[in-house]
Amino acid sequence: MRSGDARVALVERALFDALMDQQHVAVGVCDSDGVLTMTSRGMEEVLGEPFRPTEHATWTRCYHLHDRDGQPLAPGTDPLARALRGEDVTGQVVCVHRPGRSVRWLLCNALQLLDDSSSVIGAAVFGLDVTARVAEQRRLDDLRDRLVETVNHEVRTPLATIAGQLELLEELVPPLPEPARWSLGAIRRATDRLGEVVDTISELADASQTAYPHGGTGRP
Repeated sequence: MRSGDARVALVERALFDALMDQQHVAVGVCDSDGVLTMTSRGMEEVLGEPFRPTEHATWTRCYHLHDRDGQPLAPGTDPLARALRGEDVTGQVVCVHRPGRSVRWLLCNALQLLDDSSSVIGAAVFGLDVTARVAEQRRLDDLRDRLVETVNHEVRTPLATIAGQLELLEELVPPLPEPARWSLGAIRRATDRLGEVVDTISELADASQTAYPHGGTGRP
């Protein structure tokens, strides 16, 4: 091996070792037969157990994998198995819901591995631990839901009552003096404006809904 090739090989090895040692990046690799051949330190920490060779048909059951809604993943639907079949896997959310341990969430990309002759030699999955982000987003979602509930029950309902009573008063406009009619007009404009504000709050709350999972058995 030439010295330049040796340096490249050393760098590649160092890069590989660093990646496999990362705690917040979960890496799993399987061979062309669908047997898990290695997992990184981060993957072992998320799965809650050390590496052991397992076949793809048992991955979802052995590692307690669930989908974004907290439902158990069917065999062959996890990112690594999908990539091994040649699927383009980007941004698949996987929940690891191991009994007796805290729920963990991974945002996964996976790809098929090919040799120099373009033959399939396996697949690799790269997962980013987004458990903290999911928990924070759910906290914000809960605040949003409370805001919407408050707006609907504490603002929208009495506002509808005010608007209804205002309509009754507006029917009496001809007998009322000019100052009273001006006051009714001001109340109507303020009521309509407040209604627009309430609608805007509801629209903003709906628009802020996250793409991360919400319900299911995987809720932390």
